Amino acid sequence: MTAYTIDALVQDLRKVVAEHDDPRAVLQQAAPMASRMKDDKGWVRPEFYECGEDQGFGITVLHEEPDHSLLVLSRLRSGLSTHLCGLSFECQGAFAIQ
Repeated sequence: MTAYTIDALVQDLRKVVAEHDDPRAVLQQAAPMASRMKDDKGWVRPEFYECGEDQGFGITVLHEEPDHSLLVLSRLRSGLSTHLCGLSFECQGAFAIQ
């Protein structure tokens, strides 16, 4: 089985955001896509586990559209595993997987 990459996720998210105006519909389709990423951690790099001691979390931007309409990031909370998160500013929705 071919690994589901960040680039593939971004392409799929672009399609979903273009097809739906309702944030709930975007999130329903985006969450299963992001869940595919948890099965293959090939996209995770050591720096994703760097956590700001004063803030207790770390964020790595994996992709951001030039117009800021789509953002995909990795978020780390102190002492926990890294999370893949996405946010479309256009539809004001977010998803997260662990």
